[in-house]
Amino acid sequence: MVSFFILLYISVLSLVVAVMREIILSQLPQIHHCEAGWRWSPIPFAVYDFWAVLQGRGELRCNGNRFTLKAGVTFVLRPGDVIHATHDSTFPLSVIAFHFMPGTEFPFDLRRLPLRRQVRNLGELEFYARQAMRFANTRNDRLALVRCRLAALDLLALFADDRNSADSSLGDRLNSVADSIRSAPGEVGSVERLSKTCGLSSAYFSRKFKEQFGSSPVEFWIRARAERAEHLLKETDLPIGAIAEALGYSDVFHFSKQFKQLRGMAPTLLRRGKSGGF
Repeated sequence: MVSFFILLYISVLSLVVAVMREIILSQLPQIHHCEAGWRWSPIPFAVYDFWAVLQGRGELRCNGNRFTLKAGVTFVLRPGDVIHATHDSTFPLSVIAFHFMPGTEFPFDLRRLPLRRQVRNLGELEFYARQAMRFANTRNDRLALVRCRLAALDLLALFADDRNSADSSLGDRLNSVADSIRSAPGEVGSVERLSKTCGLSSAYFSRKFKEQFGSSPVEFWIRARAERAEHLLKETDLPIGAIAEALGYSDVFHFSKQFKQLRGMAPTLLRRGKSGGF
């Protein structure tokens, strides 16, 4: 009998260690029922934030990009994202959210996930949200906290699997690609990589992208990098070389030249203007 309990303890401990390697929850899942005058403008997070609408209507802006909020609209917000959100007080929002960081064995490639996705199966979203909340409320039970992490992973899996997405048309897939470029312009990589996320050839993807947005994927990406660079130059004290590297430039001089072409001044001049150097 004693050996049975020892084996049980070891198996539970092994499960705890395995789940800890997959995901670190810096804030346990919570369902927020927003009050009439609710507005959300948090200080940019240092971690990832899973944020899903269970009911209600509203609007969320992330790094200047606007998104309509309704049931099933789900985000994986990145560290450093600038967020402002409001809602329609006649249809108040209910949202499930949790902060997380990927563990060493995190099962999803965060670089390939879009910023926003419309989850088709609301029943699954609500089920996993209830599961996460049920186990999050049992704080002193180690096994319950493991199951809470598993429910959080289920929510992320629902978001990551594009078969669960209502954004299934080509236009919606292209919108998701554009959202991912805007939200993480330093992680784009190449047009070929972007085209694979839509299941298209590079040439066909580029043509359809230009038809929808009026510019090629490369032009769109360059503008997104310039917009993010301007934000970082104005709002942070990061060195210009570090900003260039974060945005995927291997050459800071190429970054400066491209930025000047789009913004009309060199990054150094914009930074001086921020500090009153003009």
